[in-house]
Amino acid sequence: MAALRHDLTIATRTLRSSPAFAAMVILTLAIGVGATTAIFSIVDAVVLKPLPFPQSDRIVRLFQLTEKGNRNSVSQPNYYDWAARTHSFAAMALMSGWTGTSTVQTPAGPTMARVTPVTRDFFKVLGVRPAAGRLFVADEQVFGGPRIAVISEGFWRDQFGANRGAVGQRIVWQNESYEIVGVLPARSAYPAGNQIWVPLELFPPNRGRTSQGHTVIARLAPGVSIDAARRDLSSVSREMKLEYGNQTSMSDAALVGLRDQMVGDARPRLLVLLGASGFLLLIGLANAL
Repeated sequence: MAALRHDLTIATRTLRSSPAFAAMVILTLAIGVGATTAIFSIVDAVVLKPLPFPQSDRIVRLFQLTEKGNRNSVSQPNYYDWAARTHSFAAMALMSGWTGTSTVQTPAGPTMARVTPVTRDFFKVLGVRPAAGRLFVADEQVFGGPRIAVISEGFWRDQFGANRGAVGQRIVWQNESYEIVGVLPARSAYPAGNQIWVPLELFPPNRGRTSQGHTVIARLAPGVSIDAARRDLSSVSREMKLEYGNQTSMSDAALVGLRDQMVGDARPRLLVLLGASGFLLLIGLANAL
């Protein structure tokens, strides 16, 4: 401690005698620390932290593959065949390819919201439980069934003031009235930014195997590895190609972890930025010495 006090005294005298040097040292360290902290915060949020779902490492995204090996979105008939023929998944769900923002009429007035139709096991794949109300039940997820909706926590706060009385009220989307049956917990929205979910089964099915545009997610069954599920999915998909021929543009299928798919090419770029900011901090420390 005595040596430390001695060194601090000398450093303080040096900085006082050279204010320009002191300012440069402080500025360099501030930039280095600030940049490193900012980049690490992004890396932590995007790369290191798991998705906000139970056992999120067990959630995967499924793709159709063309003859050239390019990834494609999924057609409804191919999804239903995957769900029926594969044995590696505890649950599988399809999201409509149309997930854009549209006008929704609420008791507070019209607003713009992102609405996504999803199939039966969507919330089971994510492992999500409602913060208020309930989720869809089987009798409601049929063609011509009652029109119901689950809303996000953000939409609930913005449009209903976080009032639990929102459950049971109605909203209007595409000229149809939907009863709100549940509210999801905060940070559990998927796809990111989505505000309203409705049953896809309410709408007429698209029976074309070449009509792609849908997203498929699944949860691995207990004890099944990603590699085993990938082999299972690929085997079924190649059998389907032999069976349906040119009726489907799918030649094979691919499976990736949902987080890996969401991060994509950003992971190596963020790590490079983190390394560069750390190097900048080291330069600042070297200059200070």
